[in-house]
This record gives sequence, C-alpha cells and structure tokens, in this order.
Amino acid sequence: MRRGNWISGGLALILIFALAGCSLAQPEREGPEQDEFIGYHLVYEPIPGEGEVILIEDENWVEYGSETLDLGAYGSTEIPQKILIGELQDNGSYLFPGKEGLNFFFPVYMAGYGENEHEVRLSYSQLELTRQSSQTEDAGDSYRYAGEACYGLPQGAAEWPEEPEYGWTAYEVYQREDGTPFGTIYLTGDGNRYAGAGGDFGFGQERVLAEKFNGETYQKSSLELQVDFQAIPRMETVTLQQYDGGHRLLTEHTLSAQEALSLEDGWTVPMAEGTAYTLIVKNNADGTVDYEMFPEPLDERLPWETELWFLNDVGMGVPVTVELE
Repeated sequence: MRRGNWISGGLALILIFALAGCSLAQPEREGPEQDEFIGYHLVYEPIPGEGEVILIEDENWVEYGSETLDLGAYGSTEIPQKILIGELQDNGSYLFPGKEGLNFFFPVYMAGYGENEHEVRLSYSQLELTRQSSQTEDAGDSYRYAGEACYGLPQGAAEWPEEPEYGWTAYEVYQREDGTPFGTIYLTGDGNRYAGAGGDFGFGQERVLAEKFNGETYQKSSLELQVDFQAIPRMETVTLQQYDGGHRLLTEHTLSAQEALSLEDGWTVPMAEGTAYTLIVKNNADGTVDYEMFPEPLDERLPWETELWFLNDVGMGVPVTVELE
C-alpha cells in the first residue's frame, strides 16, 4: 500500500499530476502491482500543454499485463500496460532508451545463504546522496534515502519564462523477480511532474510493503525517498588549480562544459607532486565565478573524487565525476 506523499520547497513550484494514461487507469492482474517499487528515474523533459496527451508508441516500450480503464457511464475497457526495461551500463547505472535521465532507485538483493540470508538494498543513484540509512524495527525494515539533483536555464536563455517549458518527471521504477540476481528493472508511465522557475524545491514519498498472514496484514518494510532540486548557474568551464603549502600554483587543468558532457567515465586529473590543496574554479555563462575547495582526503589513498554538475542544452543537470590521482 502507498502512504505519505509530500512536497517541499520554493516559490515558483508547479506540480503536474496528470501523466498520460495513468490518472484513470487502475492496474489489475499481472503487472507492476505484483512487483516491488524501488524508486524513481528522473527525466527532465517538455511539459505537456493543457489537454495534451502523450502516447507511448516507442518501440522500446513493451507490454506487461493490462489495466482497466474506467469509462464512466460507458463501462470499462482493458488496455495493455506498457513498461520500459532498463539496460545495465558498464559504469553501473541503468539506461532507459528514450528516457535519458538520472537513476534514483534501490533494488533488493538477497545476500548470504540459509539462515544467514538477508535483504540488502543496492544504490543506483546518480543524485548526490544526502541521506542513506536503514533500520530494523518492530514494524519491519525501514530504508530512507535522500538525494539532490540540479537544473538551470536552457542554453542561451537569460531569464526564466513565466511558465516553464521543461520539468522533472519522476517515473516509478519497479523490480521484477525473474531468477537473475537483481531481477528486471523497469519503469512505467506513472509518476508526477515537477517544475520550478529558478527556485529550489523537492518532493518526498514513503511506500509501505505489507503482506497477509493468517488473515492479518503486517508491515514488511518501508521505503522513504526525498528528492531535492537545486537551481544552478550554467557552468561554461571548470579549472582545477593545484597549490603547494606556500600557496604557489603548481599546475592547472581546464575542462569545458561541452567536453564534460561528452565524457563517459568522468574526468581524471593527475596529482602534481607537492600538492597541498586543490581549488575548483567555476566560470559561469552569466559572468560570475564560483570557487570551492576540492574535498579533503580522508587518508592517503588515491584517487580522490568529487562530483561537478553541468547543464545540457535544455537545462538538465548532468553529474560528472572528477578524480585526482
């Protein structure tokens, strides 16, 4: 059963509940209702106009069960239910063809054997995780995750329009048990849309998994998710400057946004001998410059990592991993 849906955040937040084909349909029999909800896949895409219906005709979507569409006085009819199956990539993320976005889901994996077998949730999150916890309680295991994603103005835009043309769609992601270690990971056409005109905002939801035993309903586990969206300036270039203990510049490396968005495995920068600290210099399209320190290492092991967010043409934030080694 579903419980606890909330929205938080700023001025200029628009929530669009109606996703094509899901507001009136109630699924039954085989389909996502038989599988486990594990989170979201977040896609920054055009917001449908008033009365506009977006049909799923892409060849990548496959039928999975059916759902009943209530036609009111005309009765009801059965329609095929369609899903989009994720493809595991070499970097550990999942790609959903035609719905490029950011993973924020947590599949269940059974670890151990026999009496030692226990449930583990794996993290497939491309968001910056701000919370990740699990707890065993009387009401069952509870899992809590929070993450942050970035967005900004489209390429060439100087200010936000009164009505944003793009917004985030939080597509629901499910896990189907099929005998493989992680099962089939797929998304449905269900989810809510959220749009912000330059402000920070977020949403959250808690899902409770329950099961029946001897006629009684018991809570098995709960999954609580929080997603926060932060508006950022469009970064044109980033420069890593490495300094010694006397604050003398040893070396610097610069990466453009175009280069960053074409990377597949992140950006690796060699560590100069004698480096005491590294300064990150962000040159933005609006003429501003932001500075931050590269995170201090916890020990002497390399590489050291951080995440930088670049905006694509429509304004979706894309995280790029930066390593010093």
